[in-house]
Amino acid sequence: MKFITPNHYVLPARGHIGWSAGRLILALAAGTTLSAGTPQGDLPAYRPATPPSTGAQYIHSDGTPHVTQKESELLARAAALAEQDLPAAIRLLASRVSESASPALDYMLGSYLQQAGQRESAESAYRDAVRKMPGFPAAINHLALLYLERDEPASGLETLQQLTGTGHADAYTYLLMGACLDLMHKPVSAEGAYRQALLLEPENHDARRGLARALIAQGRNREVLALSRELLEDRPADPELWRLRCTAHLALGESDAAITGIETALSLDAAPADLLPTLGNLYINRRQFKHAARAYLSYADREAPDVSRILAAANHLVDRGAFVEAEVLADKAGLELKARGSTASAGDLRVLNRVRGRLAASRGDTETAARILRNLLRDAPLDGRIMLELANILVETGEPDDARTWFERARRIAEYETEALLAQAQLEVHRGRYHDAAELLEKAAERDPSPHITRFLEQVRTIAETSNRQ
Repeated sequence: MKFITPNHYVLPARGHIGWSAGRLILALAAGTTLSAGTPQGDLPAYRPATPPSTGAQYIHSDGTPHVTQKESELLARAAALAEQDLPAAIRLLASRVSESASPALDYMLGSYLQQAGQRESAESAYRDAVRKMPGFPAAINHLALLYLERDEPASGLETLQQLTGTGHADAYTYLLMGACLDLMHKPVSAEGAYRQALLLEPENHDARRGLARALIAQGRNREVLALSRELLEDRPADPELWRLRCTAHLALGESDAAITGIETALSLDAAPADLLPTLGNLYINRRQFKHAARAYLSYADREAPDVSRILAAANHLVDRGAFVEAEVLADKAGLELKARGSTASAGDLRVLNRVRGRLAASRGDTETAARILRNLLRDAPLDGRIMLELANILVETGEPDDARTWFERARRIAEYETEALLAQAQLEVHRGRYHDAAELLEKAAERDPSPHITRFLEQVRTIAETSNRQ
């Protein structure tokens, strides 16, 4: 039996897990039949700045800047205003920032700009704060987070390293360093950063979860299972933890445990959407087609599902003779594409029609199947897979000459040449044209000397020689 990869949880050669485009992206398996999509985990949470309390004087020892009494009152007024009118708070601080003003004003302005989504202006404000006060921890942390969101981990790490020798690096600093190192494909160093964060804040959930990601990137899957089990005791509804456990189980070849974990997450309403196709693929491999369809239907009901994954599953179900379940998924995909209207992918629409053609053929409605496939070839005249499917249907409908024409066309496409040669050879054998079949198989064997091809060739040659003697 041909097994499909359960999904993207077979670890690639390097990196495994990393921050990408400001998001933590788990590993995808190379060569998986079903598109993996992009499972994601959150960045360390943005921490809005807290202004100094009125009258407080902050100076160097704890890494916070000095503010005057008037500046402290201004910051308190801006903070109160920001709760009701963030743009007004930004305008207030922007009007008071100057070279002589405390870097705390630049920092708070940057924080409000970041909350407002004005990241370039926020970066400029944070830079001003750090220029005025080198080693300003909060400004450096937030500046590094902006780099992470821009997928510039090297710049983020360089920024954070300004704090490592000052004694002012906190758990959040090391959490951000771990994120940068993840994206830079340095899981061992990332592990060190996350462990340092945990030394400062032993119960920091983000750091413990980051540690699990760094461990799985190193293939230390048993440790991941132990750590995630402990973390789930505190947060059983954390989707990222269930994703990590599934990744570890599948890397260890424990598909039954992966299924149990995903089903448990589903019962807790904590299963990430990207785990549902994984669950469906696992059930397909176990020939539990009804459960597979249920998993994919649940996925289809999530927000903005990847229709190509649903259609790929439908094709796999057709391959295995699970026509009822395949039709259910095809109908669901069709409804989703119809709802998308003009934004629906042309490629997905072609695949949907191909699945429908295959389903029609499975019902014996070869006329409908042939019509659908011919229509598809008008839009995709070089699709060798559709050519082969049409040729096979024509064989079934007793149109061998037309079938031969399509096999010959498919042979001109390198990707399908060997398969088309074999299929055409089978057609010639059924027609009693053994010499023609042998010539086709010789060409196929030249391109792919696999044992099953050479055996087929030997058998056909024997039959051809016998027919010559008769």
